Amino acid sequence: MKSGDGEKTRPEQLIEHIARYGLTLRAVAGRLFCDGSASKTENLFAKLLEQKRIAAFSLSKAPRLSYYRLSEKESARLGLTPTAGRLSGRTALQAIALLRFCFPGAQPVKRAKISAATVSSKLGFPFKSLDASYVVQRHPEQYFGRVVVPGPQARPEYALKIIRLETMYWLRFPEAEHWLSTGALRFVVLLHSPPRVVQFTEALAAARERKTLPAEVRIDLEYVPDPLAAQPAAKPRARTATP
Repeated sequence: MKSGDGEKTRPEQLIEHIARYGLTLRAVAGRLFCDGSASKTENLFAKLLEQKRIAAFSLSKAPRLSYYRLSEKESARLGLTPTAGRLSGRTALQAIALLRFCFPGAQPVKRAKISAATVSSKLGFPFKSLDASYVVQRHPEQYFGRVVVPGPQARPEYALKIIRLETMYWLRFPEAEHWLSTGALRFVVLLHSPPRVVQFTEALAAARERKTLPAEVRIDLEYVPDPLAAQPAAKPRARTATP
């Protein structure tokens, strides 16, 4: 129900949330829209699933972890057809990482996913990749972040190459140097394990020392838990003794 004139219902809020982030998880949506109540969260999702406004999917490597996307019907109603259907495993993991970065539980941060076109219009110069993911953080520090989510086997050099090439492209425009030098525009690399953070920290320090990255660019390395690692381990099959 609406609690006041112009205030959106929980279902409307959840639909808009999924449209922005491409997907959501029950744990995240429950904190955002249901005060952490398990029963309210269950009722909210059950109603939208029954109405076929959202659809549930699971990762092939983590079948017990469900993520929720807009249904084809709901996407068509909103004019957002590309947001419907199952995501590839790699794309789903990237979207979940960004979702968890924007909503890290009780931590006092205020972040949101934002389009590259919006960031470009605010900063005053064109962006090379409009398909890339960006966030805006308003608290405790204000900045726009270009998000990079390396795969579990990706070498740090791959992500650093993306960062170097995009930074060099941005620096073709006089407006970009100010935003980069102040950290108001930066890169945010989301990594799924503490050892990966250490690995990327060492690679970044080496690249800085070799001066293969523009000095102006700020790069934040952030740990976001791997959803696959949270799955219960499969029970080992009973072994048959051989005579």
